[in-house]
Amino acid sequence: MQEHKDNPKKLILVDGTFSMTGNYADIPRLVALAQKYDAVLYIDDAHGFGVVGESPTAELPYGLKGNGVVQHYGMDYENVLYVGGLSKAYSSPAAFIACSKRMKSFLKAYATPYELSGPCATASLQTVLAGLAFNELHGDQVRRTLYRLTCHALAGLRDLGFYIDNNTGFPILSVWIGDTDLLIQASRILWDNGILITLSPYPMVRKGDETLRITVTAANTDADIERLLAAFTDVRSYLVSEGTTLRPGLTAVNDIAYVFPTRV
Repeated sequence: MQEHKDNPKKLILVDGTFSMTGNYADIPRLVALAQKYDAVLYIDDAHGFGVVGESPTAELPYGLKGNGVVQHYGMDYENVLYVGGLSKAYSSPAAFIACSKRMKSFLKAYATPYELSGPCATASLQTVLAGLAFNELHGDQVRRTLYRLTCHALAGLRDLGFYIDNNTGFPILSVWIGDTDLLIQASRILWDNGILITLSPYPMVRKGDETLRITVTAANTDADIERLLAAFTDVRSYLVSEGTTLRPGLTAVNDIAYVFPTRV
């Protein structure tokens, strides 16, 4: 930003909620940086919108309304270009932009995809409308349930000794495995226990960062989480039998039985 401070077009691009950890970008710090250098902060909040929202509390750390990470931090859109994806929380292949009035006028005049692309499918828009109506009536209660289930899973996995980089309680839990071959076998163990999750092998992530990526949903139950933890008990036994570790940076198998990181 310093090197190109005289360039009239400057963008800072970031995920609002990181897709592999569920952690949030430091929006206030990035907004201040964008303001300092007369840049626009472009936020892709595909995962956060619908879950993360305004006025977070100790009871509901996600916040209220699910209206996105910018609202979560109490910010406005003066030098922010916010893209909210609707495919995660609302199951619709649609998205929207929140921005300043000046940016809106600019995009309508100069954004070629806006001018030339076709409209979103009517069925997709109706899905969003139905979801927004549900959110208005029941969304905060659903998010309370989601947070409770996520904390249940996160605490249980950490008690088993697994390492998960998640400091928000957001329902993306990437369990570190650190090796693609071990990752594949661990996923087979989960499958044999009736659990299908997303793998994050190399080259999707760097070598040594391979994870089993769990997405908790509000449709899950406490029984589902207990089944998940029982399956990961089998995964743990397998990894121990292979002489590996459950945490990055450890080398001895004996280390892993006594590592219980702090819960959310």
